Amino acid sequence: MRSNAREAIFKIIYSRQFNDECSDTFNQSVFKSCELTDTDVKFAYKLLGYIENNYDNLIEKLNEISISFKSERVFPVDKSILLMAFAEILYIDDVPDVVSIDEAVSLVKIYSTENSCNFVNGVLATFLKKYKKAE
Repeated sequence: MRSNAREAIFKIIYSRQFNDECSDTFNQSVFKSCELTDTDVKFAYKLLGYIENNYDNLIEKLNEISISFKSERVFPVDKSILLMAFAEILYIDDVPDVVSIDEAVSLVKIYSTENSCNFVNGVLATFLKKYKKAE
């Protein structure tokens, strides 16, 4: 299930904020703990690749949108989830934007603070208005 894949990617991106040396062995252990199917693992690697290959661009977009909170000040959980949602919205065409946002907000509700839900939802709404992929 892609929800599990997103949760796994969130955990990996979150971990990388504190440890740049996360290996594929670490990724595999996260995938296993999240009980990903082979299809989920393919989706997870695809999304992770987009995040890694476009990290600076995604951070730049986050900084443009969250003017009062530069990326260094954004709570690491929220930052991880936002980067994942940004990448999914921009680069994965077979996922509707509303699904990406709903999944991101669901993760925020589980892993972040009560106030973060409104922050993440607002940043994603602004992101969609500003960077919506052409359909």
